[in-house]
Amino acid sequence: GLLAIFLLHVGAAIKVTRANRAARPDPYRFPATVQTTYAARTMVMSGLIVAAFVVYHLLHFTLGAVHGEHFGALDAAGRPDVHRMVVASFREWPITAAYLVAQVLLGMHIAHGASSAFQSLGVTHPRLAFLKTGFGPGVATVIVLGNVSIPLACLIGLVPPSA
Repeated sequence: GLLAIFLLHVGAAIKVTRANRAARPDPYRFPATVQTTYAARTMVMSGLIVAAFVVYHLLHFTLGAVHGEHFGALDAAGRPDVHRMVVASFREWPITAAYLVAQVLLGMHIAHGASSAFQSLGVTHPRLAFLKTGFGPGVATVIVLGNVSIPLACLIGLVPPSA
């Protein structure tokens, strides 16, 4: 399901990019960015970095191809001990730092993308401007805070390793 949503997302991004280029086939004579944000200017790059992070995440926690020393431990019932793997991994600051950087980029990507979705859908009435300006950053903030809380809690020792 997540893979299908990801592919739909990439397809929609390509479609919007093509529509934007078709609407203005000639580039601006002076490409100064007056009204655009850093997140808007770097959507493609942040999307590619987040996609690379997803691959790293899958290699790390799903396949055990990276940081394999934390992969494969079993709990008392003989099942994979995911808790132990997560805590042991996030006790290493380079792994936590990589996850934190990826989450900040994800937040910027979501903040701009969710806000721009309202513009793309034609929600442009001034009384609804709060949706465009507040929804994306709000959703992004909740997601980023939730996602960074796990590695940070493990790194500073708030989450104990499993027995």
